[in-house]
This record gives sequence, C-alpha cells and structure tokens, in this order.
Amino acid sequence: MNLSKIRHDARELLKGNWGWAATMGLIFYVFFAGVGVITDAFDINSTSANLINLLITVLTIGIQLALYDLSLGKPKQGAWQGVTSALRGKMGRVGSTYYIAAIYNGLWALLLIIPGVIKMCSYSQATLLMKDHIDRGETVTVNQAITESRQMMDGHKGEYFTLMLTMLGWFLLYLLVPLIILFLTAGSIWYNLGFIGAIWYYPYWRAVQVKYYEALKQEQVVVSQLADED
Repeated sequence: MNLSKIRHDARELLKGNWGWAATMGLIFYVFFAGVGVITDAFDINSTSANLINLLITVLTIGIQLALYDLSLGKPKQGAWQGVTSALRGKMGRVGSTYYIAAIYNGLWALLLIIPGVIKMCSYSQATLLMKDHIDRGETVTVNQAITESRQMMDGHKGEYFTLMLTMLGWFLLYLLVPLIILFLTAGSIWYNLGFIGAIWYYPYWRAVQVKYYEALKQEQVVVSQLADED
C-alpha cells in the first residue's frame, strides 16, 4: 500500500476543511491542556481524573468519527456538532470497542513491548469497523469487531507501524513546545499549555487513520472480486 498516498489523501480530505478540523483540535486541546493544568494545580483525586480522561477519550473518538463521516461525503456540520453527531447512537458500542481493545493491548504489553505494539496494530481498525456495522444497522459484539480488525490487519501490521513512524516528525514537533516550556520553567504546571500543536497534529493523524482504513476496505473488495473470478 502506498503510504505517501494515504497521507496525501488525508491532506486532501482536510483541504478546505482545515479551519473546521482545527476547531475540533482546539476543543481537544482546551480539554486536554486545561484539565492537565487544573489536575496538577489542585491535586485532583484519581476518580475525578479518570472521569476527565474518559471525557477526553470520548472527544478523540468523536473527532475520528467526524472525519470519517466527512470522508464518506456526509454533510459537514459545525465542529462541536460534527463530533456530537458522529457519536450519537454509537458512543456505547464504539467506546466499548475502543476501551476493550486498549485493555487487550495493555495485557499483551505486560508481556513485552513488541507483542504490545503488534496487537496495537492488529486492533487499530476496530472502532471504525464498529461504526460501519452500526451505520449499516448490523449488530456485532465488541469482540467480533476486534477479531475483524485483527483479520483485516493480517499482513498489514508492519505497514501500519511504518505509517505511524512516518508521522514521527509531526509527533516530535507536537511535543517540542511543551518540552521547551517544561525545561525553561523547571517543571511548571503550565507545560500542559504547550500542547497547542494538537490543534493541527491530532486532526491530521486521525485523517490519516481514516484514509488508511478506507484503503484497507478497498483492498479487501479487490481481493474478494479476484477470488470470485477464480
């Protein structure tokens, strides 16, 4: 699979929509950075912190689903409306898929780092697969979606890991500002505000993931057609 084309298609998806996508990134940044500052400043207890992290995770899933809806040609709404609309009627099953896949991945990672990375790649398509099933009115369990993701990623795990590595420069740039603030302020809680790069980086990475998923689906269609011809 041409990974350069995947990233190009992601930029094309965002072309003319960067303001909209950046607004979603800004929403994520406000919650992520603001919550980080508040948690560090007021020593928020673990229960409250976990609830806040849950909300942030919901936002991350919503941004990805909203970008997928955009790629599917669905009418674009306001940034916040796009996120909430993408989640409507799906959050329970899609969110459960995300968290169960993360738990499985974490259990594998307890063994060694490499098995954890392999399983992360294997389970990477589960949430979008679940969204597709819901949109088609199909009922599948979380484990079925995760198994389907694992099957879809057979022969593609190294490729997906390479795709993540191609985004490493963007990720390091995203980390640069908070690290500079942390260094200059000797551990100040305000380093959380340095994650402003999330406004651009996060929607772009999610768009890349969406386009990779669509390319995988198209490849499956081609393989199925060739099998039928044989």
